[in-house]
Amino acid sequence: MIGSLPVEKGSYVLWLALEDAIQVPVGRLGVVTFPRGDYFYLGSARGSGGLRGRLQHHLKASNHPHWHIDHFRPATIIRGVFYAMSGEPLECIWSQALAEVVGAVNPVPGFGASDCQKGCSAHLVCFPKGIAREGVLSILKKDEEGYPVLFMDIFEDK
Repeated sequence: MIGSLPVEKGSYVLWLALEDAIQVPVGRLGVVTFPRGDYFYLGSARGSGGLRGRLQHHLKASNHPHWHIDHFRPATIIRGVFYAMSGEPLECIWSQALAEVVGAVNPVPGFGASDCQKGCSAHLVCFPKGIAREGVLSILKKDEEGYPVLFMDIFEDK
């Protein structure tokens, strides 16, 4: 999977599942309670490793947490990854689109959005009752015109 990811810059969505509610210390955010559900973490990869480097980091458990997601990720099951190669960051567009869906909650204000310039309350969205893959695709591709093609790799079907 990792070897097939592009080294180009782009934006990505990690689709994670949490089977039971947990409490996790998340850096400066303190101890956070995460309800069970499907989670979507939205980010961009602008460094030299591009999407491949960033997603490789996120897909393995980190012993030295750097980003908010590094604290939460080991407790989750990876369901899939969506990504687009783009010079323009898309995580805010995607985050806001997912957050507007009925049933979406913002479990941790500020999570993943420390450097957000567009006023996102977080770059982590939770669906406590879950969401179908087709629903996610339709949301992320909603404003497809003018944006790059969206790719996905699904690790586990619901």
